[in-house]
Amino acid sequence: MAGSVNKVILIGNVGADPEIRRTQDGRPIANLRIATSEQWRDRNSGERKEKTEWHTVVVFNEGLCKVVEQYVKKGAKLYLEGALQTRKWQDKDGNERYSTEVVLQGFNSTLTMLDGRGEGGGRGQGGGQDDYDQGFRRRRRRAQQRAGAVFQPGQPQFRTGALVLARHGRRHSVLMPFEADAAVGDGWPLQIYVDGCCEPRSATGGWAFVVYRDGVEIASDSGRILQASNTVTELLAVLGALRWVNAQACGVRAFLWSDSAYVVNGCNQWRHIWKNRGWRKKGANPNGRARTIAHPELWQAIDAALLRHGQVNVAWCKGHVGIPGNERADALAELARSMKSQDHAARGAAAAERSSR
Repeated sequence: MAGSVNKVILIGNVGADPEIRRTQDGRPIANLRIATSEQWRDRNSGERKEKTEWHTVVVFNEGLCKVVEQYVKKGAKLYLEGALQTRKWQDKDGNERYSTEVVLQGFNSTLTMLDGRGEGGGRGQGGGQDDYDQGFRRRRRRAQQRAGAVFQPGQPQFRTGALVLARHGRRHSVLMPFEADAAVGDGWPLQIYVDGCCEPRSATGGWAFVVYRDGVEIASDSGRILQASNTVTELLAVLGALRWVNAQACGVRAFLWSDSAYVVNGCNQWRHIWKNRGWRKKGANPNGRARTIAHPELWQAIDAALLRHGQVNVAWCKGHVGIPGNERADALAELARSMKSQDHAARGAAAAERSSR
């Protein structure tokens, strides 16, 4: 069916050591049991409750199977992207059974370890956080020079071309384009636009990214998520774009545009601070208790993806002002969000037609 999407995103813990099987020609197949949990507070009793769902994951991708076999153990936290597949089989009594599994195969599958070895598993060879910070500052300076901006620490705030740089105490803000401009990103082979949307009443969201090379769209992807927020969809769009770059254009410089200032600041500045604090943040009270940041698993996955590539510059663009890439990503995200409702409407119309015969 045209316009359909079959994509599953899981962030959860491995319930048991992976089972590795091999086909007759020696190719590995990994089976995982992934647990995802949902927590809430009961309105009547005030007790905190938790519900756990178990998912069966089958990995056919040979490279990912090697990672699972060598590094994944019981209790590991994983980020997974795959597709749903239902297969029919017979039990020992000859009865037909059906099993629905999350399958990782081909180039559209992703597996990232979010703890322990996983923090290094998603990055290439090189130094630690200090080396990355130095490289990030160099890339930022080069991007500023291409846009015609020169940072002057003595100025509290100034605007040059399409950039706004602000001074806050001893820290200055990261590169923040005030609006998309042709000068920004010149010399960067890939221009990527990401966007997300969420319907507040149903909490159903969609995310999308679009990749351009020399002004021509060369790739795009989108997905739908339940029980979402606008922030979650924006983060998933960034993560999907980074996964694509790492899989299809590793080592190619890319400019990633988002209309969410929270996402841009988080990618460029805050994630370094959060990571050093164990993915926690402190409020205005210096004696207050550090709180866990919102959606730490997504931020850890984004951090690992940015570290792995090393040549992606995340910048802000103004949304809904006619920028073609931003409008295209927004349209794809809305299409992915409304896909199920369209399917329901089509099935309802078909049922009504059948009943009228």
